[in-house]
Amino acid sequence: MEKIGNIICIPGKDLDSNIYIVDDIIFDTGTGEHKDYLFSQLKEAGVNPDDIKLIVNTHCHFDHVG
Repeated sequence: MEKIGNIICIPGKDLDSNIYIVDDIIFDTGTGEHKDYLFSQLKEAGVNPDDIKLIVNTHCHFDHVG
């Protein structure tokens, strides 16, 4: 995981896209096949999933919208 200022980048796992978090917005959520991975990475980054206010899918490929 990489943090640049207020941007958090969670590397994709297997076929997932990378996931980006900016403030209370999450961009692209991966395939949905690795939810435990996503939630563990959020916890490691100090992000409470309940604090996410908006999900943005940059486009509709399967690896971005799970």
